[in-house]
Amino acid sequence: MNNRKTMENIFKALKEKGKGCKMFNVFDFYDIQPKSIPRVEDDRWNSSFPPASNAVNFNKQYSIYSYYSEFFDKAGKCMPHSHNYLEMKIFLDAENYITQVDQEKFKIKAGDILFTNQNEVHSADSSNGFVKRITLGFSPSFLDETIQNLGDNDYFMNFNFLEFFFRRDRFFKGCLNLPEKGFKRVLAQCCQILHTFDQNCADKHILIKNHVLSMLSSLLLEYRAMVPPIAENDHRISTIIFYVQHNFTKPITISDLAAKFFISKSRLYELFKKRTGTSLSAYMNILRLQKARTLLLTTPNNITQIAMDVGFQDISYFNRLFRKKYGASPRKIRNNHTPVQ
Repeated sequence: MNNRKTMENIFKALKEKGKGCKMFNVFDFYDIQPKSIPRVEDDRWNSSFPPASNAVNFNKQYSIYSYYSEFFDKAGKCMPHSHNYLEMKIFLDAENYITQVDQEKFKIKAGDILFTNQNEVHSADSSNGFVKRITLGFSPSFLDETIQNLGDNDYFMNFNFLEFFFRRDRFFKGCLNLPEKGFKRVLAQCCQILHTFDQNCADKHILIKNHVLSMLSSLLLEYRAMVPPIAENDHRISTIIFYVQHNFTKPITISDLAAKFFISKSRLYELFKKRTGTSLSAYMNILRLQKARTLLLTTPNNITQIAMDVGFQDISYFNRLFRKKYGASPRKIRNNHTPVQ
């Protein structure tokens, strides 16, 4: 059977969308076997998941991980958690699958693509349902290598590749449902990534990164056709905020950001305050406290180490801010909750 005919067979069920059929069969596209959800192990920047025998170390996996998984008629819940990497899930099929990202709830259906930003708290409930999905994760090192500061006029040009992960407004909440042809194009790219991961060849990490950028390019074209663009000023400050979200553990100042993004300090302060309602330092402390709380509930790391990992150098100051935000000390929060597994 030729490739064209194979593609037609794979996606012909799309025409039955909404009628309860299984829409996609990834096994017919590439020889890809499902994998269990990996645990991510990298003490340097991510501690959301405890180490396990099937841990994925981003340093060894070229800053990207991917896997295909399926769960049928399996009741279960994924408790609220967050992590220090970007993640996208491509749903080939789903039924009775509910996921929540921060305050937004999504009833997932076949053809959905869900984007999770760094430190966005998310959870899922698959009770009495099933799901088939491809998951891609990108580590901070991939972002550092991919996003380049290209100068005064084209600052962070490649940042556009990642707009789906940070944009949250009335036009886009973080979940995209593509039309049939668009989903075909993106799925083809995702399958190529999965296929390459299973190959044993020289320079595989270069091939994978090229495939990921190609996939993001295809996805961006589909996204642009469906979602109105962000206004110029909003896009500029969104770029800066996104940068802060991925570097909040570092001692960043307004002067640092102004120099990096070619904007005056007064204008940056104005835009930042208008968008976030607070100052840069206060916003960074909010991010640090949110991450610290997640680590308290998901790892056995000691409290002092957690405070330092998220960017606090003064432990007394950390404890004071934490108690003010959450109404209890870090130790009490940890003792009153069961760690997420």
